[in-house]
Amino acid sequence: MKPTFHGLHEVAIFYEAQAQYGNVAYDGTKSQIPSWLREGTAQIVALLGTNDLITPGGAYSNLNADGRTVGPKPEGLCEKDLQDYEGLDKHWSSDCTFSQNFYAAELLVAMHGGFDALYNFDILYGKNEDWVADFKKAFGISREEFYKEWYSYLGIPQTQWPTIRAPKPAEHY
Repeated sequence: MKPTFHGLHEVAIFYEAQAQYGNVAYDGTKSQIPSWLREGTAQIVALLGTNDLITPGGAYSNLNADGRTVGPKPEGLCEKDLQDYEGLDKHWSSDCTFSQNFYAAELLVAMHGGFDALYNFDILYGKNEDWVADFKKAFGISREEFYKEWYSYLGIPQTQWPTIRAPKPAEHY
């Protein structure tokens, strides 16, 4: 059976949970990292895994470009912004909101510490309830500064950037 992005995406979600809770005693609840970052991480891991199994040594961006995985980079703001996905909400209301997760996580990896930082964020946040402090510690950039970087990356004029709201506190599921 040929591996698919969707199959490996499900495996990547378990990887994400394991990274966050691998060394922490489970007490019946889990703190949800921002859903955009959780989903974006799962998408990156799924693309990397699928690519390695189908085209070893190839670039996963070529696999992503085929349109059957994450989808194109948003060309502006989606109807829901990354800030709207800081909690438990996982209803990706469009292809735009689904794909922004991947491109935001990819931007973090590319500009702020690589895959080690992504993994370290999971480890740090698995041990406490302060995702905002752990985000800054892992990536070396504040949540607010990253959102500004994200809006700039999308090519949105600064006068049209959404207001940076207070972060959502940890939510449990």
